[in-house]
Amino acid sequence: MALQKRYRLSLTTSEAKGEKQIEIGLPHVCLLTVAGVLLSGAILWGSWIALHSVKNENRYQAEIEYLQEQNQAQAFHIQQFTDRLGHLTGQMERLQNFYAKLKILANLDLQEPQDPSMAAGGPQPDTREINMYLEESLKRQIQRVHWEMEELQMLAEIQERNAYKVERFFDSQRSLLASTPTIWPVKGWITSSFGQRMSPFTGRLQMHEGLDIAARPGTPVKASAEGVVIYSGWKSDFGKLVTIDHGYGYRTRYGHLSKIYVKNGQRVKRGDTVGAVGSTGRSTGPHLHYEVKARGLPVNPKTYLLD
Repeated sequence: MALQKRYRLSLTTSEAKGEKQIEIGLPHVCLLTVAGVLLSGAILWGSWIALHSVKNENRYQAEIEYLQEQNQAQAFHIQQFTDRLGHLTGQMERLQNFYAKLKILANLDLQEPQDPSMAAGGPQPDTREINMYLEESLKRQIQRVHWEMEELQMLAEIQERNAYKVERFFDSQRSLLASTPTIWPVKGWITSSFGQRMSPFTGRLQMHEGLDIAARPGTPVKASAEGVVIYSGWKSDFGKLVTIDHGYGYRTRYGHLSKIYVKNGQRVKRGDTVGAVGSTGRSTGPHLHYEVKARGLPVNPKTYLLD
């Protein structure tokens, strides 16, 4: 039978001492052939694995470099966003300070923001969604922006409610505000304030019921609020004088004018020119004597000036 067939294998040594012959059967030949095939396959497989590993390593390196570039770009944009957020937060704080002044001036019940540390709540950012290659500093920056956005949103909601209250107040008080003497009647230098002073004429201590504002002769003098002119003419120590009744108990006086541009009974608006700076009456030089009276009592005009 074929399986009984035997093969002779000749081996020659390097010393040329002759050759040796080995006889093997067909099963051994088949076994050697299979072993050779398996060995060749193993060598090819190992080569493929090594080549594939090199390709994977190169691909992973390229992906890491790409992610690093993306992280740098994200960090740059997050920093820009953080800067803008800080600017916006500053604006909100200035607006809150403005509302604080209105609260005192108008006696409004405006809401104050709470300490952010006392108003914690809501879900934290899902850090699992943050790429695993982001640096720790970038993660912290993202989380800080998240909390600052929550705080800014809280401030915005408070300011919105405050703005609504202020709007309603000013709508109801529009006439009163228009009648309140809130602007400077003339731009110049205060040479004598409201209160006790030494009289430049008698040298004695006396009450000065207004502001003396020095300015160039002829400088326009403006009404500090809307109202009706109730006096326009000459009055002893004040020289040329204009008195305006603004309603709600407010009256203003403008003395030592060189010229008068309004007449009795005339209605004026805030900012209308009523005269010009002069030195008429009992005066030591060109200036405006400006008085504000509330319910018949002299008050410091600076209390009402907003500009």
